[in-house]
Order: sequence, then structure tokens, then C-alpha cells
Amino acid sequence: ATDDTEAFCSKNDLSKDTLNAMLMLPKVLQARVRNAGAVVGFNKDAVVMWRINRVLQGAVAESKPPQDKSEFIAENWISRETMTSMDQVDPQVLSLAINKGPLYGPSSFQMLQERIQKAEEAITRDIEKSQKEAARAMEDMAPAIEAPTILPPNVQRVQAS
Repeated sequence: ATDDTEAFCSKNDLSKDTLNAMLMLPKVLQARVRNAGAVVGFNKDAVVMWRINRVLQGAVAESKPPQDKSEFIAENWISRETMTSMDQVDPQVLSLAINKGPLYGPSSFQMLQERIQKAEEAITRDIEKSQKEAARAMEDMAPAIEAPTILPPNVQRVQAS
């Protein structure tokens, strides 16, 4: 990741201070800054420092209590198109996607859609796992349910009506 970060800084004509700031980040956060795309603007170092700040906010947000939808929209400058798509998503899925932290990169809409898809997949996996565990538990219980009960000679079996 260090080589990738150095190449990113070199390719975007960033200062040594910006490179050092990038290298101080954990590798996963360095990748998030790089994955936001090419650096454009009058002051490229300021753009990257802003990205660094955003990914750090995201790392903190992942460890905080859940964020509400309106707060997320305000903090991420969500477009009307993105807000409309958010209204179509199951609240549990949206909550998982929102609580991954701020959106950054060239397309906040695309990033949010990817998070939603991953959240849906995670929930589906959890449901399937629970169903398999329930089926296994039922199979384990089946012999006990089907086994004849041996009663002492002085007790009569009562028929259910």
C-alpha cells in the first residue's frame, strides 16, 4: 500500500507533507483516499487533506452509535436522486449502509448503492444462516419427537382429540 500511496501522490503532483499525512493513515484508509479518484482542483494538496479528514470522520463514525437518515443526508450533500433512491430501501438495510460513515469519491450515489447492495447481501446471508440452523435444530429434535414413549405398566396413554 505504501508504494500505491507514493505512486498516487506522485501521479497527482502532491507535496511531501501530503504524502506523509497519507502514510500516517492505516492502509485501509489510504486506499479509501486513493479510491476517491483523481485529484482535481486548484490546490490538490488541500483536496487530498479534505479527503483524509473525510475518511478519518468515517472511521470514527463506524465506531459511533447509528446515525439518522436526515443527519447523513445533510453531512454528505446528498442529491435529490440519491434521496429518492434511499426512500425505496428497507430501513434496516439503509441503516447498515448509512452507518459505514461519510460518502466520498466521484459518485456518492454509486458508493451508497454499493453499500446498500452489500448490506442486502449480508442480511440475506444472516437469514439463510438462521434458516439452516433452525432446520438443523429441527432435524436434531426429530428423533426425540418420533421416538415412542415407553410408559410404566400402570400408566395409560391418553389419545389427543
